[in-house]
Amino acid sequence: MENMEQGETATQEQTAGEVQGQEKKYTDDDLDRIIGKRLAREREKVAKAQEEEKRVSDLDIREKELEKRELKADARDALSEKGLPKSLADLLDYGSKESYEAGLARAEEIVQELHDLWEIKRATGRTPKTYDNSNGIDPIGEAFRSR
Repeated sequence: MENMEQGETATQEQTAGEVQGQEKKYTDDDLDRIIGKRLAREREKVAKAQEEEKRVSDLDIREKELEKRELKADARDALSEKGLPKSLADLLDYGSKESYEAGLARAEEIVQELHDLWEIKRATGRTPKTYDNSNGIDPIGEAFRSR
């Protein structure tokens, strides 16, 4: 058994000696250069991906702005057709077609409510005051009396 243990120990020492005795394939400068190249390639890939993402983002923003302008023009046309003020178009939400349509319908309802309230107020206004003639003569009655 001692022989076996001595043999294993000797093999381990030989392996360690061989590893230490071997020359390095790459120097530290070589490793730095290789790692630097790989890092540069990865940075370039990331930069390209970010640039593409920004370009796509810019296109999305432009597309949304164009859609908002189209919806606003549609709103002005629809308000004009219904006889409503075009300035109501500034109050509508153009985030999506659904929110625009809901806002337009609500604007129509509000204008109709205001119109109804105005009509009620106009129709139920105060009655005119009677004017008292200080001399006691009724000018209307006098005008229709036959002379």
